[in-house]
Amino acid sequence: MKIVSTRTPESTRLGFAVIGFVVFLLLPVLASGQGLPNSIRLAGVVRDFREDHPDFNATPFLGPGHYAGNVAVELGEDGNPVFLGTGYKVDLQWRDAAGRQIAPAIYNTSSIVGDADSTLLFVVGDPGALTANDSATKALVESWGYQVSLLDDDASVLEIDAAVAASNVVYITLSTAKHSISDKFRDLPISIVNENTNVRKMLGWPPGGESFTADQVYVTDAVHYITEPFGNGTLTLFTSPQPISPTNPGFANGLGQKAMGEDALLMQVLEPGDALFPNGTAAGRRVQLPWGDTGFDAGALNANAETLLRRSIEWAGGAGTSCGSVSDSLGLAGSPSDGDISSAGTFADWFRDVPGVNMSRIHAIILAPDATGVYEFLTDEFHPIDNILFGDKAGSHNRFFTYEISANFTYESCAGQFIDFRGTDDAWLFIDGRLVMDLGGIGANAQQHVDLDRLGMADREIYRLKLFYAQRQPSLGVFRLRTNLLLATGDLPTIAAICD
Repeated sequence: MKIVSTRTPESTRLGFAVIGFVVFLLLPVLASGQGLPNSIRLAGVVRDFREDHPDFNATPFLGPGHYAGNVAVELGEDGNPVFLGTGYKVDLQWRDAAGRQIAPAIYNTSSIVGDADSTLLFVVGDPGALTANDSATKALVESWGYQVSLLDDDASVLEIDAAVAASNVVYITLSTAKHSISDKFRDLPISIVNENTNVRKMLGWPPGGESFTADQVYVTDAVHYITEPFGNGTLTLFTSPQPISPTNPGFANGLGQKAMGEDALLMQVLEPGDALFPNGTAAGRRVQLPWGDTGFDAGALNANAETLLRRSIEWAGGAGTSCGSVSDSLGLAGSPSDGDISSAGTFADWFRDVPGVNMSRIHAIILAPDATGVYEFLTDEFHPIDNILFGDKAGSHNRFFTYEISANFTYESCAGQFIDFRGTDDAWLFIDGRLVMDLGGIGANAQQHVDLDRLGMADREIYRLKLFYAQRQPSLGVFRLRTNLLLATGDLPTIAAICD
């Protein structure tokens, strides 16, 4: 579910030691006494195209404008966008809660973390003979589109490591046993949702309090992604009273307590880096559900409980942030259109060297800070290859070209990190191989905003972004990039000597 878990080579998690060293080498010189760079230099590859290429100097049948949905949400195996041709002209852009235009692909956070693209690792007492409770829960989450794999709670460390590597979230079920689980899952670098209160100590939660029976809980923090739909106050979760065991109210972040105002917390969450009991820190997000003591009946979950469970799994997988929820406005897709891109074959020319079709060279842009510290490269006359490569055409500039930038950055949770881009023609932005900005089209002059806090990214981890841009018509050259990220040029693609 986390972006760092996508499967294409481009979206594989970056190595800490190597990339950290590379970032240190490539970051610009810091401004004296400020701790921030005076500027950021990003090198990329620009490719010049002949005027007779079918995708350039073209006019879409529906006219100039913004076209979306024509590239896949994941980069291809070669690290380049994949043309689908299933798009449409955008009549009205999708917007976030602040009214900023966003890509349709991130209209809902689950579009990035992808239920149907996510695997839950169910840890159970016996994969060959599931209990009624485990079977009911498994069927419920599968109905939401998740893939579920089963792992015996008595599995070896090697078996656990292999299963975790192929999964997005670990789900500890009611059938697991203390002596089997031991502490094998406690320090794993993956998010965990636990519904079995009898094994919580094995996962770094404190011992439970005295058990009681109830059908309601009291929500104390309705700002969190998990509890946001309910609001603060009494919440009925079960169709009949169920046995529940509370946890220590002084530990972790409590989202609910039992009814009647008592302060024994029933549901708690941990962010990566939060303290575990009695020592250590959580390597991934953790959720302790407000049920799961001995004798619990999963068949008693009502619609509220199902929503709570689903959002717990979504949050563990990266949805939402501790710094606020997402409330978007739906855009409007117009008529179907490929944005006047001829085919997947012609599109494949855009970002790779093809002798006789294009010529390439390295080109760098410089982002300078504005008065607020936001780094900007703002121009309405982006002409990086005037008088070179194939030479000028269609007037006084060399206008038919593509440009790609690869850069690394460190994500800081809830720091308000963002990227804004406006361009005359096509532009797509991918973070860790996933599409987060979709500005296809000729003469669109459109803009989108990416709020990194909504993408389910892991705090203090290094990610890679790739910006792909095309100038396909003989008019303006708008290229406006704004960000507060400290970007460092990533690996540049190899360009062919014949094209250099």
